Amino acid sequence: ELALMKNLLLQTTEQTIEDYHKGVFKGFKTFSATYDEVPYQFTKWEESFQYNNIHEARHYGFMVALNQVLKNK
Repeated sequence: ELALMKNLLLQTTEQTIEDYHKGVFKGFKTFSATYDEVPYQFTKWEESFQYNNIHEARHYGFMVALNQVLKNK
């Protein structure tokens, strides 16, 4: 399942690059989100991408850690 998740993350990245070149993100609308109880305001698509990368890296880190725990049982 870890390999599947890694593959999905790579596919998502490729699709995002393709969408960027198509101009999909030109109509970006400001929005707010909270991460670990810290509020964020996103006014540019670049900010939301940075936030998303951190968010996804956290999920991936949890999966790697869980995989290690399960291997050691």
